[in-house]
Amino acid sequence: MKIFFNSCAWLIICCCVGTAYGQTAFISGKITDENQIGIAGVNVVSNTGSGTSTDSLGRFSLVTVPDSAIVLVISHISYQTLVRKISIASSENLLLNLSMVPKSTVLNEVEIKERRTSRDFVPSVTTINPESAILLPSAFGEFNKVLATLPGVVSNNELSATYSVRGGNFDENLVYVNDIPIYRPFLIRAGEQEGLSFINPRLVESIEFSSGGWAPEYGDKLSSSLNIVYKKPRQFGGSASISLLGGDIHLEGASKNQRFTYLAGVRHKSSQYLLNTFETKGEYFPKFTDIQSFFTYKLDRKGRTELSLLLGYANNRYLVEPETRETKFGTFNESFKFIVGFDGQDLLKYQTFD
Repeated sequence: MKIFFNSCAWLIICCCVGTAYGQTAFISGKITDENQIGIAGVNVVSNTGSGTSTDSLGRFSLVTVPDSAIVLVISHISYQTLVRKISIASSENLLLNLSMVPKSTVLNEVEIKERRTSRDFVPSVTTINPESAILLPSAFGEFNKVLATLPGVVSNNELSATYSVRGGNFDENLVYVNDIPIYRPFLIRAGEQEGLSFINPRLVESIEFSSGGWAPEYGDKLSSSLNIVYKKPRQFGGSASISLLGGDIHLEGASKNQRFTYLAGVRHKSSQYLLNTFETKGEYFPKFTDIQSFFTYKLDRKGRTELSLLLGYANNRYLVEPETRETKFGTFNESFKFIVGFDGQDLLKYQTFD
């Protein structure tokens, strides 16, 4: 009985395998391009639910259900999709070689229009936020301290408003206010004896700085070009600030028809309490005052022609009455102290009109 049961089981399994084998068909072939070179990664999918992809040589092999209406979809991202209807019988091995055509996509036409003047494109120009000149920590709130944070710009004294660009001298830097060139032909001394810089941060609307390659209308200086645009206010306004080292106040406004605008600012700097920390003890009375105003008037209603007037006055007075100076030197084992007594005073005074 046991032998008879095992024989029946093997007979049933063989019949099932034979039936399953008889209900399958095989499709194989190669997918090539126009030059008869095999294409790798081509998807071959039939509507019976089976699918495969080609190997590195473009060859594929697919097992499917025999049918008289099998649809094969051959697709690749770089080639046009092929659709083939085939009829295949049971246990048949169908060889299918196909050639695919490269896919080409025609893009829509793009038209670029541009309208640009010489002022719209200036190479190597850095735009600076005017508020940063006021918010940047510095001894006297000098505008030029913002420039010292830019690449290639160096300022060697925190009490000075001068700066050098790419190794040039301070007088090799162009300065324009509303396209008006500003000339600072002299300085008494850079540092504690130096007055206020010309630019009043409270009056500034925009700042452009170039360390080389500026437009030709800015001249032929060797180092840099700084173009400051003062405000053209639309309504009345103002500001004021005060500290132990000085203070400033400014007013601005415009007429009802907006044809006339005005700006006025007064700054005062006194470094008396700061200079008292120097090694040379004495009485310091440095006082620097600056007054600026900027007026604009539109000669026609459309504003095509405009008259601008920039006025500036600076009064700089540096007075010091030194008393003593103490200098320590020597080594750890031998320490020396040198005390110098002074008599008289040092007075430097100059005025500028712009």
